[in-house]
Amino acid sequence: MPYIWSRTSSTRHSGDTVASGWVTALGGVQICLAVIEKMTDGIPIPFVKGSASVALEAIKIMKVICDNRRECEELMERSVSLVIVLGTSFQGLTKQDVPVHMKQAIQRLTDDFEEVIDDLKVIQQKTRKWGHGWMIHGDVAHDLKTCSSKLNWAMQVFQVMQNIDTCVQSLRRGEESLRSSEALLNGQAEIMDKLRNLGHRMPQTSTATCSLPSSEMLPEPVIFGREEFIEAAIKVMYSNVGALLAILGPPGMGKTAAALKIIHDSRVVQLFGGNRYWVPCDRATSLELFVELLARSLNLTPCASNDLLKDVINFIRSSKGRHVFLLDNLETPWNAGPQSDIEDVLVRLRAIPNVSILVTMRGDDYPASACLEWSKPRLPSLTQLTLPASRALFLRISPKDANDPELDKLLMALDCVPLALTLMALLSLEGESPSELLERWESERTKLLDTPGGDRRNSIEDSIKLSLETRSMAQNPSALDLLSVLVMLPAGTFKKFIPKVCPSVTDWRFCLRCLRHAGLVYMSEDQQTVNILSPIRSYVILHHPPKDHLRHDLHEAYFQLAKNSNYRVNREDFLRALPDLRREDINLQAVLLDALKDECAEKEMVVKASLEYTEYLIWTNPRSDVIVGAKRVAHAIGARQYADCLWTHGRLLRLRGQLDSARSNLEEAKAIYATIGYNLGVARCLRSLSVLHRMQDQHLAARAEVIEATKIYKSLGHPFGVINCLVDLGLTFWRQGDFRSAIPLLMKAEVICRAEGDYKSVALCLWCLGNIRREQGLYDIARTLLVEAKSMYVELCFPRGVAQCLRGLAELYRKENRFDSAHTALDEAKKIFAKLHYSLGTARCLYIQGNLYRSEHQLKSAQRSLEEARAKFTALGNRLCGARCLAALGSVYREQRDYDSARKMLSEARRECIRCGDDVEARLCAKELEKLPKQSTPRGPLPIP
Repeated sequence: MPYIWSRTSSTRHSGDTVASGWVTALGGVQICLAVIEKMTDGIPIPFVKGSASVALEAIKIMKVICDNRRECEELMERSVSLVIVLGTSFQGLTKQDVPVHMKQAIQRLTDDFEEVIDDLKVIQQKTRKWGHGWMIHGDVAHDLKTCSSKLNWAMQVFQVMQNIDTCVQSLRRGEESLRSSEALLNGQAEIMDKLRNLGHRMPQTSTATCSLPSSEMLPEPVIFGREEFIEAAIKVMYSNVGALLAILGPPGMGKTAAALKIIHDSRVVQLFGGNRYWVPCDRATSLELFVELLARSLNLTPCASNDLLKDVINFIRSSKGRHVFLLDNLETPWNAGPQSDIEDVLVRLRAIPNVSILVTMRGDDYPASACLEWSKPRLPSLTQLTLPASRALFLRISPKDANDPELDKLLMALDCVPLALTLMALLSLEGESPSELLERWESERTKLLDTPGGDRRNSIEDSIKLSLETRSMAQNPSALDLLSVLVMLPAGTFKKFIPKVCPSVTDWRFCLRCLRHAGLVYMSEDQQTVNILSPIRSYVILHHPPKDHLRHDLHEAYFQLAKNSNYRVNREDFLRALPDLRREDINLQAVLLDALKDECAEKEMVVKASLEYTEYLIWTNPRSDVIVGAKRVAHAIGARQYADCLWTHGRLLRLRGQLDSARSNLEEAKAIYATIGYNLGVARCLRSLSVLHRMQDQHLAARAEVIEATKIYKSLGHPFGVINCLVDLGLTFWRQGDFRSAIPLLMKAEVICRAEGDYKSVALCLWCLGNIRREQGLYDIARTLLVEAKSMYVELCFPRGVAQCLRGLAELYRKENRFDSAHTALDEAKKIFAKLHYSLGTARCLYIQGNLYRSEHQLKSAQRSLEEARAKFTALGNRLCGARCLAALGSVYREQRDYDSARKMLSEARRECIRCGDDVEARLCAKELEKLPKQSTPRGPLPIP
C-alpha cells in the first residue's frame, strides 16, 4: 500500500484566492465521489465507504466557506486516496474472510472515520451560523486540520501492517497449509507489536487518542486598542536577539490575536522571514505532545528518531537566519506536568543564539521560574479595551448599530472584553439591537455567548471552564470558595479587606495566587485591588455560587461597614469610615441587594443596614436600588420599619428631582408615624416636606411646616431638632427675600451648630449667609463666607454642598464681571450635580449660565441655556423658577429687538409670578414690559451674535 501521509506539507498559509471556477470544480468532484461511494457499497468493510463520506463532507464545507480551501483540499485528497487504495485492496472480501486482529483494526478505523464525519458536520453548522471573519476562519482552519490529523493518525496505525497484501492474497487463494497459517499468524503478531509500539508513542486519554492541532500559521487578525502594546513588544524583539516575551491576561482578552498581530507585523517578517512558527499548545497535555507540536511547526516527521527534541534543536541550529516561536496557550503544558520539563525545553531553545520566543499564557503574573530570564521591559498584562476601541471592534462586525444609544451600555456591561464583544456583535448581525442584547445579557449572562460546537476561542463559557479546571484549581478547592465570594463584589476587592469578607479561607494569599495564575482574577496597577471581569463573574455566580456560610460572612462584613455610613448617628465614626465607604460603595450596594433577596438573612438587620447605607447615598450619590428593595422587605416586618424606609426614600427622591414621588412617600410616612404615635418621625417628615416646598418656592407652606416641627421637637426635648428647624426657617426667609429675618436666625444657628460640632449645618449657614451678602452687594464678605463653606464641605466629603458653593461663587463672579472664573465654577458645579443626578442644582446652574451669557452679550448661548433651565424647572414642578427663566428670556428677546416675543415672555412670566405669590418678581416683569415699544419693529429681530 502506498504511504499516503509520509510527511507534512511545507507550504505555509498565505490566504490563497479562490479561482473563478472553484465552485464548479467542487461540484464535479462531488459527483465523482458520490459514484465512488456507490462503488464501495458492495465492500463490507465499513471504513472503506467511510473514507468517501469524509471527502464528501469536506466538499460540502468547501462550498460553504472558501476561505479554508487549502485545509479542505488536504483533507479531501487524503480521503480520496484512501478510498481508491483500500477499495481496490479489499474488493471481493467478506467479513468472514477477515481475521480477528484485522477486524479490531478495521473497527478502530471505522470509529475514527465516524468521529471525523461528526466533527465535519459541526464545522459545517458553525460556518453557516457564524459566517466569515478572521476568528471564524482561524477556527475552521484549526478544526479541519484537526480532522486531517485524526485521519493521518488512523492511517499511520493501519499502515504498520506491512504484510497486508500478503495476508489478503493468502485469504483469496484460500491456502490452508500449516506453513501459510504460521506465516499469517506471525504477520499478525508483528502487526500487533507495531500497533503497541505506536500506541506507546502516542499519548492516550481515558477514552481515545489525543488529536493534535495543526501548527500552520493563522492569518493576521484585525484588532483594536492594542497599538501601544504591539509597538512595545516589537521594540523588545528588535533590541534582544534571543527575546523571551510573555503576553498575559484573563480568558477572552485577545492574547492570541495580539500575538498573531505581532508575528505578522512587517517589521517582524523582515526580521525573521519565513522562520516564524505558531505552536498551539492548548492540547499539549504532556511534555511529549509539546515537543511533537514543536516538531510539527518545523514540518519534521514526529517519528524521525528516539529523541525528537534533539531533532528539533539540531534542525534549528542547521537552519539559517533568526527564528521566532509563538507558543500559544503555554499554560496547558506548563500546568499539566512537572514545570521543570517545560522549562528545560525553553532553556534549550533559548540557548540557540538566534531563537526568540513569544508566549501567551492565562494569568496576570509571569510564571515563577529560576531558569528563565524574561526579556525586559516586561510586557504588561492585557486588560479590557477602551470604550472607543470596543466600539470600533463591535461596529466592524455589526456596523448597523453605530447610532444606537444603548450600544455603550452593552459594551460596558461586557467589561469591554474582546471575545465577548466579538460574539455579541455576531449575535447583533442576526437582527437584535444592543438594547435587546443588553436585556438578554442581564437574564442569560454567559449562556448568551455560548456557541454550538464551540471551543475556548469562540465560547466564553468554555474558555472560563478551562481556567476553572486547571490542575492548581483542582488541587486547591479553597481557591474556588474564595472566587465564589469575590465575584459578589463587582467593584473589585481591596486585598487587605479579603480576610474580613472571607474569614473561613485562611490561606487566602495562596488561593489568590492560584486564581491569578488561572487568569480568573487580575490585580490593579498598584497591586492592591483584586478585579474580576464581568463574563467570569457572571459565569461563576451562575455555576459556583458561594456556600451559605461564606455568604453569611460576606453579609456580616458589609453590614458592619453600613453601620458606620450614617452621618446622622455618629459623625466621627462616619468620617473614619469614609475612605472605606468610598472604595466599597458599589460592593456595599451589591451585597445589600443580595442580602435583601436571601431568604436565610435576618430581615430586620438587612433593612437596618439598608437604611444606614441610604443615608450615605443621600450624602454622596442618591441611588435608589437598595432602599426600594428594603421597602419591600420592611413592609412585611412592621409599620415603623416601613415608615422609616418611606421617609428615607422620600428624601432621596427629592434630591433626584422626583418631587411628586418624594411628596407621596413623605406624606405616607408621616401618616404611619402619626398612627403608631411616633412623634419624632412626624417631626422629621414635616421638616422634609418643608424642604420640598421651599424647593418649589412655596414659602408659606414651608414656613408653617417648620414651625409645626419645631413645636414637636420642643415637646420631645430634642434640642438638635430645634436647631435644625432654626436653620430651615432662616433658609425659608432667604428664599422669600426677607433678609432682615433670615440673617439673625442663620447667625444664631451657625454659632450653636459650631459649638455642637455639627459642621455640616455650620457650612449650610455660611453658604446661605454668603448668598445673602452677595445679593446685598457685599462681595468681599460674600466671597469669604462662600469659600469657607466650600472648604468645610470638601473636608466633610459632601459633594452637593461643594457644588452649591461653586454655583454661589459663579454668580458672585458674574456680578464682578469676572466671566472666565464664573464659567469655570459653573462647569465644575454642573459636573458634580450631573454625577449626583441632582436636577434642581443643574437647572439653577443653567439659569445662572444664561444670565452670564447675557452679560457677555452672547445672546444665542443665553437663549439656549435659559430654555434648557426652564424645561428642567418645569419638569421639577418649580413654577416660580420657570417664570424667572421666562422673564430672563423676555429680556434676551428685547435685546434682540424681537419685541413681540419679548412681550409674550414677560407677560406670561408676570402672570406666573403673581400665581406663585412673588410680588417682587412680578413688579420687575412689569418694569421690563414698560421698556418695550408699543408697536413691534417692522424689520423683525436682529441677528443673534
